[in-house]
Amino acid sequence: MATAPTFSTDVLDGTAAITGFNTARDGSVAAGETAPTVIFTAGSSGSIVDSINFHTDGYPGDCVITIFLYDGASYWLFDEVDVGGPAAASTVTPGFFLVRDYWNLVLPTGWSIRAALTVLMVAGVMRTLVSGRDF
Repeated sequence: MATAPTFSTDVLDGTAAITGFNTARDGSVAAGETAPTVIFTAGSSGSIVDSINFHTDGYPGDCVITIFLYDGASYWLFDEVDVGGPAAASTVTPGFFLVRDYWNLVLPTGWSIRAALTVLMVAGVMRTLVSGRDF
């Protein structure tokens, strides 16, 4: 048991653009697909994650964002975000924006958060911003 409590210190932000696609729910990569993109890596003493923002500058298509925790050897499916087809019946295509909040998502040292789209985007790029803190 620790003799002193551990508090979070420095704010860590992770940003990435998800450009490929991966249909697997276990992180494996089939022919023509890409590995899930690293969007956040835990600090040297571990980290806590507060939220992940997803934003497109174009039409994502009808897809799902799969979010994995990666321990350096194995992928663990953590969350899925259904993007849907926001422009399915429209000639005007708005960007997609979503904030996913998490409570007590603690990542040990060496772990990362990775994400993939289940289909290639129709237009634009899916960008992510992960807000967290280091221990």
